[in-house]
Amino acid sequence: MASNALSPFIKHIPDRPYCTDDLGSGLQIRPKATALQRVYLQPNGPCMVWALVYDVDRRVVDPERLAPVWEDVGMPDPNFATINRASGRGHLVYMLTAGVCKTSAARLEPLRYAAAVQSAMCAALDADPGYAGLVTKNPLHGRWQTWEIHGQGFTLGELADYLDLSAANSRQYRVPDGERPYV
Repeated sequence: MASNALSPFIKHIPDRPYCTDDLGSGLQIRPKATALQRVYLQPNGPCMVWALVYDVDRRVVDPERLAPVWEDVGMPDPNFATINRASGRGHLVYMLTAGVCKTSAARLEPLRYAAAVQSAMCAALDADPGYAGLVTKNPLHGRWQTWEIHGQGFTLGELADYLDLSAANSRQYRVPDGERPYV
C-alpha cells in the first residue's frame, strides 16, 4: 500500500505509461499495474502535469553535513526523493495540488507560469536542465532508496514564493519586441 507521500504520485500516473527496466533498451507502453513494477516509469500523462521532477546529478544529501540539497538553497521539502543507492544521486518530486493542462485547450499564461516555475526550480536546485522528465525512477521499485517526506501538494504560487521568476520570465518566456507569439 502506498504511503501518504506516494499516493498522489501513484494516483496521477497515466493508465498506460511508458516504462522500462533498462533505459538503453527503450521504453514500452504498459498497463499501470505492470509499469509500477518497472525500474523507470512515466510520472505525467500527455495532457496534465501533476508531478514536477528534478534530476539531481550530485548527492541528494550532503554526506558531511547530512543536509539535503533543497535545504542548502532554501527550497521547500519535496514530497519524496528517489535515490540511487550507489551514487546518492536522485530525483526530487514535487506534487501539484492542481494539475497543469497541456492540451490544445490549455491557456497560454498558466503554461508560461508553470514553465517559469519549473525552470527556476531547476536552476535553484542545480538540477540537470537537460532532463526531459518523460520517465523517472520508480519510487516503489527496490532498486532505489525512496525518502518519503510528506503528502501535501503544492500550488505553483507556493513554489514561486521560493523563487525569483523575473530572470526566467525576462529571458525565456517573453516574446521579443516585433515578433508574434505562436498561438
